[in-house]
Amino acid sequence: MSRQIILKHKEIILIIERLAVQVAESNLKSSNIVLIGLNERGYFISKMVLEFLKKYLPNTLIDLRNITVSSEGEVNSTVDILDESHTVVIIDDVLNSGKTAFIAADFCFKKGVSKIETMFLAQREYRNFPIHANFVGVSIATTLRDHVYFDNTQSTDLQVYLS
Repeated sequence: MSRQIILKHKEIILIIERLAVQVAESNLKSSNIVLIGLNERGYFISKMVLEFLKKYLPNTLIDLRNITVSSEGEVNSTVDILDESHTVVIIDDVLNSGKTAFIAADFCFKKGVSKIETMFLAQREYRNFPIHANFVGVSIATTLRDHVYFDNTQSTDLQVYLS
């Protein structure tokens, strides 16, 4: 299986910082932000975003949570309390069909949050679900057979590649 590297480690770190700045700009008036990482890789990215946001929004309460969505659409979450006082930013590595983000957004919407935004390190140019990406690192035109993958197995050598 051949790999075409799209983003290397330094580029990924810069993109994540840029995305965090965009979240900060969009939420200057928010007093309570909850970052929700989707599954394992989205949570990995959300931890990095949190560190940058602490620098840019030092007086804002920022919480970090995780939602895992199974292939059957079942939600397992560390989100305990969400209400109208919370701004939610759903974070994932790659926006493919939009199914996982849609399920997570629906879960948060039912809790009555005041605002939901989405952030993706990479997005493919097609969707099966009506998900809008508010913050995107890179958009990739692919065929249906291509797979965009974020490799975080070595935290000092992050990569996004096409296979």
